Amino acid sequence: MKIRKRIFEIISIADGRNDIISRIYDFILVVTVFVSFIPLLTKGDKDLFRKIDIITFAVLMLDYLLHWLCCDFSIRKKFFSFILYPFTLGSIISLLAIIPPYIAVYGPSLFSKLSFLPDTSFLPDFASLPDSAFLMKLFVSLRLLKVLRITRYFTQFFLLIKVFKKQKQPLMVVLSLAVIYIFVVALILYLLEDDLFANYFEAIYWATISLTSVGYGDFVPHTNVGRLVAMISSVLGIALIALPSGIISAGYMDELNRYIKNEEKKKQ
Repeated sequence: MKIRKRIFEIISIADGRNDIISRIYDFILVVTVFVSFIPLLTKGDKDLFRKIDIITFAVLMLDYLLHWLCCDFSIRKKFFSFILYPFTLGSIISLLAIIPPYIAVYGPSLFSKLSFLPDTSFLPDFASLPDSAFLMKLFVSLRLLKVLRITRYFTQFFLLIKVFKKQKQPLMVVLSLAVIYIFVVALILYLLEDDLFANYFEAIYWATISLTSVGYGDFVPHTNVGRLVAMISSVLGIALIALPSGIISAGYMDELNRYIKNEEKKKQ
């Protein structure tokens, strides 16, 4: 019990505690997550990247098992904590970020080495699946979920989450206005420009990038009325997009000032 308690203290965030071992563990975990993205920066199949994948997989999997071993200290459901932990959101995200990408990249070569199995026909073969290339890219992209594992080490991230929770209603109002505006403008231009869009979805795409003032230029109105609608859409889009930015900025500053005051009170 004492050993598991100490392990839980080490793998927990060392914020506010003078625990050097815990801080070292936090540093190793954060570095491991960022290093695990290095193989994604190139499409080559180098031996160095394979070693990086194996090491980061081992470290992150060990971290997952340690959290599972000590989950009763966080979930506080005694024996049932060990049953509930694999079904928690954090546990599911961790597994999705570790296992599927590794199997998708190295699964075929690993399975071929399992010569001790009498029958390997039950093992997954991604290459034979429909849209296998898309599935491979999807599984590899799940590596990015590892970023969510280290957000707990950044206080500012949780401040931003609080802002979204507190400003949920005004943000939902602005989002609703933006969605309605996009669909209406898209419909207007879809009816005005007969040869511009092949379908309504392309019109929605154009309205969205026009609303955000991106304007890639792949769809350009040809009629004067269509251009007038595009001008109005761009101008109103700037005002509409500025609303959530102001709401989030004001809310974030309030939360940040409140956090600074609380930290000063703790020091006093």
